[in-house]
Amino acid sequence: MVATQKNYSAAFKLKAVVEILKGKKTVTQLAAELGVAPTLLSDWKHHFIANGAQIFENSQHAQSVGGKPEKIELFHHVHTLKSSKVLLKKKVG
Repeated sequence: MVATQKNYSAAFKLKAVVEILKGKKTVTQLAAELGVAPTLLSDWKHHFIANGAQIFENSQHAQSVGGKPEKIELFHHVHTLKSSKVLLKKKVG
């Protein structure tokens, strides 16, 4: 029997990463709720952290997001969480 590979939308991945960054649930808990492997969620998170700045560098993409308040709010929330994480790392380290 051959396993089929699931493809997840960018919106689904973004919502999952935002939930991880909120820190209210562990990656394992969230993975169980979403029906996704925990390692896959971790990969999405690392990919987002490494490449998330590109969202703001690409002016065409920024303009396309401009008319959608939900997405702007999500991007703002993610940015706030990343900033908080950096500050916490500095205080702890």
